[in-house]
Amino acid sequence: MSRAVLLKRFSLLVRTLAGVLVLLLAVGVFGFLRSTRPLPAQTELAAEVPRVPVMVTTLEPVSRVWPGYGTVRAMDAANVPTQVSARVLRRPEGVEDGSRIAAGDTLLELDPADFDRRIDAINERIEGIKARLSSLETEEGRLRERVELTEEQADIRRAELERVRRAVERGAATDADVDLRRAQYLVARQELSGIRLQLDQIESRRRDLQSQERAERAELAVARLQRDRTEITSPIDGYIQEILFKTDEWAPAGSTVARVVGLGRLEIPLLAPISAAGRLRVGDTVEVRVEGEGGRSFIGEVSRLAPESREGSRSVTVFVEVRQEEPETLTAGGDGRTVLRPGQFVTAQLRSGEPTQRVIVPRRAVRRDAVMVVLTEAGSNGEVSRVVERPVIVSHHIEGERPELARGETQWSVIQSGLEAGETVVIGGLDTLREGLRVEPVPAGVSSASESAEGAGDS
Repeated sequence: MSRAVLLKRFSLLVRTLAGVLVLLLAVGVFGFLRSTRPLPAQTELAAEVPRVPVMVTTLEPVSRVWPGYGTVRAMDAANVPTQVSARVLRRPEGVEDGSRIAAGDTLLELDPADFDRRIDAINERIEGIKARLSSLETEEGRLRERVELTEEQADIRRAELERVRRAVERGAATDADVDLRRAQYLVARQELSGIRLQLDQIESRRRDLQSQERAERAELAVARLQRDRTEITSPIDGYIQEILFKTDEWAPAGSTVARVVGLGRLEIPLLAPISAAGRLRVGDTVEVRVEGEGGRSFIGEVSRLAPESREGSRSVTVFVEVRQEEPETLTAGGDGRTVLRPGQFVTAQLRSGEPTQRVIVPRRAVRRDAVMVVLTEAGSNGEVSRVVERPVIVSHHIEGERPELARGETQWSVIQSGLEAGETVVIGGLDTLREGLRVEPVPAGVSSASESAEGAGDS
């Protein structure tokens, strides 16, 4: 390769390196000038400041609420048995499955013929005993008369015996006369003893008959009770769930003839979080809700709590009693659709009776465990409000209107920590806000076009 070619290539390389160095130097100078340039003062036009709905937090009395679920059961329910065996004589008209029945109303009438005959037989036996007692009274009177006569006769025989003995001493009678009078006296004494024995037996015979009469009367009471039991009545007010016998069927003793269910008092064993066990008390309010059919709700009270928690589920059984007025009918044409029924699955909110003071905010104001708080500071043109994100811990959620805080809000988050009373919280338009943005706070409930638009966006 010639010397001229080498010099040409070397010259090209030098020019290239020089161009790169100049370019790097220019970039460095540009970066230095840009980083050290003075920044003009930034101003935000009033027309560009968004208006946001806000509320000022206060301490509110809040009851702790726990969810629960369970199945309704009737507190007043009876499987009505028959206590005697007999043929069904009659089932009253209208006694059918699902019909309403009052306590004391007849469910079934059994045939009482066998029990009537038994009562008649017992009455006959009692009358026989009464006749024997009356005869015994007559016999006792006659025996007493015989005792008196025999005693008098025995006294006469004794007197004759004494006269004969005195005559023997005077020589006017013999020993044979004494023996005769003595024998006659002994016969009279023996007859008197026998009559007295019969008289003494009268009392024992009377007691035996009286005992028989008492036994027959006790059997008569049982027979009459069994006769009364042929009419089977409802023990409670309620509705017939099922009637199991018809006319002319044989109903054996001990068999269930009907099931009657009362709807006035209901009990619900609710499964609730174990944390509720330490806060709930007997008498605390429980809102019970039936899913579907418009989400009907009923108010009940805690009646008792189970002593043990359910293994593996971290839950405890809370027994809730609900009272309601029984409808006249359960058909579709009546008001049966407003009744809580045994067997229904329900959800519930258990509310502690001792409220605590907590800060609450609308549920929609909490995003990703944080809320937007408005801070106001003094600026060159007056006070300036900016939003700052504040992390919070939500204890639980509650429902209900609180117009004194924010009109139209029904769902609330109970703040455990992160917010204090007196702070201003943004409750709408959160999608367009960012940390440090200047805003114009509008108290909740004040209508404005921007708020309406933001509310629509949140929904």
